[in-house]
Amino acid sequence: MTQNPFDAFSKEFLVDLLIPYGTVERSFEVPGESKFIDLLFLPTASTVSKPKVSGLLKQVISTPSVLEVYSSSPSEDEVATCLAKLLWLREDIVRSANRDDRKLVSNDYPRLWILANSLSASVRKKCAVIQENRSPQGIYHFPNSIIRTVMVSLKEVPINPDTLWLRLLARRCLTG
Repeated sequence: MTQNPFDAFSKEFLVDLLIPYGTVERSFEVPGESKFIDLLFLPTASTVSKPKVSGLLKQVISTPSVLEVYSSSPSEDEVATCLAKLLWLREDIVRSANRDDRKLVSNDYPRLWILANSLSASVRKKCAVIQENRSPQGIYHFPNSIIRTVMVSLKEVPINPDTLWLRLLARRCLTG
């Protein structure tokens, strides 16, 4: 049960925002020891009329995604917990594919999006995240392709239509 108002708002906001594009599971239980992902998003290939999206939201909904949202800068331990949940989920996907004798491709694995109001320099350094040339300010990628993780500092992303939907989760989102 959600007790934090920001947590409740962010989950409901993302569910409503993402539902036209695919399956959204709130508080998805990670296999193994009971751990819950804030939001698991699985895109659908449906041809039903969907609102057009671009920018950062389009990146989020282009592949299966795990979304973890923070109202402040996540701690090193919170980032580690997010990564652990992602890896437990990855292990379950591999197990299921092996059981079904199905070969997995890169986009079968979910991408972890850590959406935070801000990211401390210390956490960015310890995670060894990089800001890729093609990514806007505030978007930090883990350099390891197995990890498939992006950290977003919502207060750093450019104030433009491409970032609007996710900036709504940040404090003072519209004016910076």
